[in-house]
Amino acid sequence: MKDEQQKAARPQETTNWSRPEGQTELHAGATLPADEAIAREVDALLQDDASIDLANANISVSDGEVTLEGYAARLSDKEHAEEMILDLEGVNVVHNNLRIAPERH
Repeated sequence: MKDEQQKAARPQETTNWSRPEGQTELHAGATLPADEAIAREVDALLQDDASIDLANANISVSDGEVTLEGYAARLSDKEHAEEMILDLEGVNVVHNNLRIAPERH
C-alpha cells in the first residue's frame, strides 16, 4: 500500500508513439535501430566492392561510430574502406583499426 501511495504521487507521464529516436525505416513498416542498419549497410558496401580485399573484418557500430577490426590486404584497401564508410548517412566517425595482413611467401 505504501508503494501505491508513492506511485499515485508521481506526476503523470505521457507516451509518444512516434518512431523511437535512433531507428531508421527500412521498408513499409519495418524498422531497425540506426546502428544496426548502418552495420548492415557497411557490411554490404564492403562485400560489394571488389576493389577492397578485407579478411575477417569485424564491424561494430555505436551511436553512429563505426569501428573496423581485422585485416586489409593493402593500405589502400584500409583507406578506401574508411572513405566509403564516412560517406554513409548516419556515420559520424570511423575508428579504422584494420591492420595490414602480412604477405605470404
